[in-house]
Amino acid sequence: MLVNGKVLDERIVHDLILAIQKRKELSDINKDFVRDTLFEYLKREPKAVKYLCSDKVNPRAENYKLIMKAVRAKLRRSHTLFWEKSILPERKKLIAKLPKTKTYQQFQELAKEILKTHSSTKERQEFYPVLYEKIFKITGQPQTVLDLGAGLNPISLIYLPQFSKVNKKALEYYAYDINEYEIALLNKIFKKTQKFFSNFEGKAEVFDLLHWNKISHMPKVDLCLMFKVTDVLDQGKGHKVTETVIAEIPAKYIVVSFPTVTMSGKMMNHPRRKWFELMCRRLTYKYNFFSTSNELFYVVKKLVD
Repeated sequence: MLVNGKVLDERIVHDLILAIQKRKELSDINKDFVRDTLFEYLKREPKAVKYLCSDKVNPRAENYKLIMKAVRAKLRRSHTLFWEKSILPERKKLIAKLPKTKTYQQFQELAKEILKTHSSTKERQEFYPVLYEKIFKITGQPQTVLDLGAGLNPISLIYLPQFSKVNKKALEYYAYDINEYEIALLNKIFKKTQKFFSNFEGKAEVFDLLHWNKISHMPKVDLCLMFKVTDVLDQGKGHKVTETVIAEIPAKYIVVSFPTVTMSGKMMNHPRRKWFELMCRRLTYKYNFFSTSNELFYVVKKLVD
C-alpha cells in the first residue's frame, strides 16, 4: 500500500489492524473501516509512515503504541458513542432465545428487550410508536425503507403499522452499518420476522457511510432513516460530507435525527440545527421537524429521478 510516496508492508498493516481491534469495543467493526481510518491518520502523519517503513517496527515500541492510540481514539469517536460493554452478556442471552420464540407476541417482547441493549434505541423505545406515527403522517406509509448507520434501530420495525393485526402491507427494509456483529443480529431478526410475515423482506449489510460515492447505487426507497449519524459523517469538519450523502441517497423522504441532550445529560440550549435547515433550503428540499424528550427529527422531502 502506497502512502505519502512510501510503500507499507501489508503484513505490518495487517498486524497493526489486529492490534487496534484487540479492544473489545472495537472488535466488531468492519476491518475495511478500520483500515480506512488507519490510512486517513497516516496520510496526516508522515513520521508515523516513516516509522512503519523502517526496520524498527515493534508492537511494544512507543511509536507503535502512539499510532494504535490515535486510531483507536478516532474509531471510538465515530463508532462507540452508543456502545455499552456492560450490556453485551445480557444481549447474548436474549439473542440465544430468538430461535425459541414461537409466536409473534413472544418475538415482539424479545425484540423490545434487545432494543434496551443499545443506548439510542433504549432512549427511543417509549417513543417509537409515536415517532413512526409522526413520520408517516408526513411521508405516508412506506413500502421500502433504507436505514443508514442503523445500529439496532431496524429491530424497532415491530412498532411499524405493517406489523399490526389490521395492517399487513408489504415492506422491504435495507439496513447498513459498520458493526459486523450487529449486522449479523439484524439479519437474524429479519429472518425471524419473515416467518411471521411473508410479505416482509429485510437485508442488512456492512457498509461504511464515508464511501458516499456508492450510496447512489443503493436501492431506491420511499424512506431513508439517518438517526444520529451526521457527527460520524462530518467528524467536526463542517457539514459537507452530510450534505453530499443526503444528496446521493435515492429516497423520496429522509429522516435525520440529532440529540437534544448533551453527553452529561443536560438539555442543549439550541437543539435545532440551523446549518441543516439552511442546507435543505439551498438544496430546495422541503422539511418538517419535531422532537421527543431527547432527540430532534427532521423529515426531509427529496425528489428523486
